[in-house]
Amino acid sequence: MLKEVYGNQCLSRTQVLEWSKRFKEGRVATEGDPGRDGPPRQKADENIEKIGKLVREDRRLNIRGLVEMTGIDKEGVRQMIQAC
Repeated sequence: MLKEVYGNQCLSRTQVLEWSKRFKEGRVATEGDPGRDGPPRQKADENIEKIGKLVREDRRLNIRGLVEMTGIDKEGVRQMIQAC
């Protein structure tokens, strides 16, 4: 539901669960966490470009193949294909 409202700027469910776990263990901030290498929109734009490039290079690629190649979840790949 959050992805419907915020789109690619929304954290993934996996990331939310990971942060929740860390805060329960005593974390007080998210600075320095892996995946915090830029604004979510910037990272999403980079991933959309990466997916688009892969599809342009080999139009026979399916979603499963793109997931394996990029490490992006299936729903994320599907949305990025639509954004290309």
